[in-house]
Amino acid sequence: MKKLILFILIVTLFNCSDKKDLKSINQFINLFSKGDFENGLPTANDSFFYFIKINKNEIVKLYNSDLYSIYKNKYSNDYRGYHYFLLEIFTNDLIINDDVSLKKIQNLNVEVFEIDNSIHNKNIEELIEKYKLTKNEEFSTITIKTRLDQKTLNNITYKFFKNQYGVFDDCISGYTRMAKPKYE
Repeated sequence: MKKLILFILIVTLFNCSDKKDLKSINQFINLFSKGDFENGLPTANDSFFYFIKINKNEIVKLYNSDLYSIYKNKYSNDYRGYHYFLLEIFTNDLIINDDVSLKKIQNLNVEVFEIDNSIHNKNIEELIEKYKLTKNEEFSTITIKTRLDQKTLNNITYKFFKNQYGVFDDCISGYTRMAKPKYE
């Protein structure tokens, strides 16, 4: 009987944890899926990057509006909405490799990069320390001020993105920033 109660308790804890994670992921995805794309109006977070896989080991980062264009051209009939499309990419690593989407990505002239496991296997605090990233507790942001090669920069920002940080280039300072959203 004690084993059964312990088993039920463990299953309940894992279920609650999964629901909390899914809620947090949904809130993060909402940052990208809210807006009036149909009327050409950008979202508040249109300048944030979204990372997608184009095969098992290769990633590209796209502006939210560019990814929405790919969604409308190829995937809008397959999902109930843009939010669900983004959720599938984020949670299940949906690979976007159809000819139409790849042509669009190629026309955007974005860099394709491979996942670097030496970066991806580190936690956020280790990355902050190793690459001397600047942390601003007040605004919940991390800034990359050091010069890094493009592959390293892309892999660091991808790691932050997968940990639910919004990633964007600050056009005023010229730095790349990662922001941890505060949810209500």
